[in-house]
Amino acid sequence: MKTLDTLKSFVILEELAHGGMGAVHVGYNPAARRLVAIKTLFKEQGKDKTYVERFRWEGDIYRRLSHPNIVAYVDMDEVEGVNFIAMEHVRGRPLDAILKEKGRLSWEESVRIAGSLADAMAHYHERKLLHRDIKPQNVLLTVDGVVKLIDFGIAISLEQAAQPDGSIVGTFNYASPEQNQGRKLDERSDIYALGLMLYEMLTGKRVFPQTSLAEVSSSQLKADVPYPSAVESDVPKGLDKIVMKLIARDANARYQKAKELLADLELCKEDPHGFDPRSAFDDEGITAKWEQARTFLVKKDFDQALRLAQVVLSRKSDSAEVHALLGKAHAGVGAADYAMASFAKAMELEPDNDQHRLDYGIALYGLHKFDEAAEVFQNILDLVPDNPYAKRYIGLCQQAKSAVASATSTPAAGTPVPAAVSNPGAVRPVSAPGAVKPESGPGKVKSSGVVPMQSAPLPVATASKAAYLWWGIGAFQAGKAGTGLVLSLLEAALLAAIALPWTPLWEGLVAPTGPLGPLFAANGPLAAAAPFKEWTVAGPALLIFLILELVVPPKTRPSS
Repeated sequence: MKTLDTLKSFVILEELAHGGMGAVHVGYNPAARRLVAIKTLFKEQGKDKTYVERFRWEGDIYRRLSHPNIVAYVDMDEVEGVNFIAMEHVRGRPLDAILKEKGRLSWEESVRIAGSLADAMAHYHERKLLHRDIKPQNVLLTVDGVVKLIDFGIAISLEQAAQPDGSIVGTFNYASPEQNQGRKLDERSDIYALGLMLYEMLTGKRVFPQTSLAEVSSSQLKADVPYPSAVESDVPKGLDKIVMKLIARDANARYQKAKELLADLELCKEDPHGFDPRSAFDDEGITAKWEQARTFLVKKDFDQALRLAQVVLSRKSDSAEVHALLGKAHAGVGAADYAMASFAKAMELEPDNDQHRLDYGIALYGLHKFDEAAEVFQNILDLVPDNPYAKRYIGLCQQAKSAVASATSTPAAGTPVPAAVSNPGAVRPVSAPGAVKPESGPGKVKSSGVVPMQSAPLPVATASKAAYLWWGIGAFQAGKAGTGLVLSLLEAALLAAIALPWTPLWEGLVAPTGPLGPLFAANGPLAAAAPFKEWTVAGPALLIFLILELVVPPKTRPSS
């Protein structure tokens, strides 16, 4: 396209770059009064359906993303055979040009850039996307220092990445070993590429400067990479450890999620020389927090369990067991939406784990979602017909629904009521006998052949929960006539103590002196309505009456 040509509502100002398939121009949108970057597909390539679909896929990716460190989407269309994507125009320079000019960056600036990219990476990974071309040329720094990730031209979905066709794409100097070998990929491939970039920013040198794919692949599998501080002595030791974890040959030894890297970069800023990013459950402190979280869950101290589990999650975000524990704790405090989201993540990470489904159903039951809970338990029974826990909870769900249906009337004394009704929000995260327990954390479970369980809540027999003005009646209705008689007599005595005008009687008959006098001369709460100005023992007697009214009725109910 030529200068001053129009493309929809955009005026072409100049060409920035071009390649074999298309070009990138600077455009102007008069209506919005702003510059845009316009990526076009040449008309010849626009005749090929495969090229067009690939181009539109890139545009759709930009449309789905919204992050301050990813170039923003503006528009996408086809005009007179020219397919184009309009994006935010970034006034700045690519990182590779900056490195070429400066040689290397300070460790503080390197960490800042890597942190911005890790945050952007977490954003598009959460949307199930893989960039596959993380490199300095695809990172722009604005005049204000803002980091912008660009060029999702060869990005694919994580689902596609898990089913490789053997093709090798990307820039081999920055691609992971698995990407250079055409194997299946996941988020850790992009994370590896970011590690190579961080190494280059810190040292000014590429980790793999070779000029062929074969040479780079060989070095990735065999060569020992020197620590960044061995190349540049001012690189902090803590960053050495982060970088080497990022570029580990084995994907399992790398950071598993971009958010884990982001958290470590933030911690490293505080102590760059002493920071040690050991894996989450090799860290004794994290392991201790995990065990404490499990203990608090068993004790039903859900707030403490949540607090500690969140700390563990920041270091082990891919642990299904941690997400499941969070689900139980959220359910315990009645946070239904958070509980469901946590269980959904646990089941996504381990779709074949029956225990997560069972715990999910128990949480639904505890949150009074009886229909949904029954459906979950039925699904379990469809797979494992003899599962005793699912059978038990199916029955409890039916009981609970029946109790809710008849909630307009007070249940008679001794009527069984499911625990989820008699104790709203109750979730019992107590392991059943034979339950499997992690040896040192969510990632290490020793199989015992028994599915770990929460114990089933037992029906509790209870009398009416109505408050009685005359608490002796509560005992009579609970079937305890003797107790009811004693309590009724005691209450009558207390009411008499409140009602009688004790001050005139006392003064006229006894005329007390000494330290007890002021006590009996105290004004009671009924003084204003009484024919006498002072009601001596009304206050203490009424207080005793109210305390017994609150305490005694529950104690008169028959136990299960």
